[in-house]
Amino acid sequence: MKKFITFGIGLVLILSYFHASASSIEQSIREDKRISVLWENRRDFHLASIKSSNELHKLESVNAWRSLSEEGKELFLESLVMNEQGLASFNYSILESELTVSEIHSILSMFGAQRLSSLMVNARVESDLDFLLISKPRILPRKDKDRNAEFSGLSYEDENAKLDDHKDYHCESRATCSERQGSICMSSC
Repeated sequence: MKKFITFGIGLVLILSYFHASASSIEQSIREDKRISVLWENRRDFHLASIKSSNELHKLESVNAWRSLSEEGKELFLESLVMNEQGLASFNYSILESELTVSEIHSILSMFGAQRLSSLMVNARVESDLDFLLISKPRILPRKDKDRNAEFSGLSYEDENAKLDDHKDYHCESRATCSERQGSICMSSC
């Protein structure tokens, strides 16, 4: 009986250790993703053609921009919030109502915000590229009962979980997002 109790306590300790290790791994993965997203956002800002409202004329060189109606262009430009870190907020519903996902991607890339094209789930999907832009595969931890492998391989992740980019919010002032349907408040707010 004493051996059985000792074995049971040992088993509980071992299982606790593995559970703590798994939690530590998951936390490490989340931290790595956060750092990666911050790096990608900074890189994309440096590669952006438009970093201030003085450079908005560069949109004229984008084919997708010419696909927007005059009213759509005007509404989109009026919705832009720019700061020292570039684009901080914009009304995405205008883009979704008139353009394909890849056209939105080409406009947002001018601002270094192409990562947000994956959030444009109500935009038209007319090509393989459109589909690829809204369904980015990710390697995710296993959610099933098979604990022999830590990762399940390629899967589709919810892209609404972008770090500090808030769909249906608007950048009111520095670091202050408030609710507004159809807008995105970005991490640069």
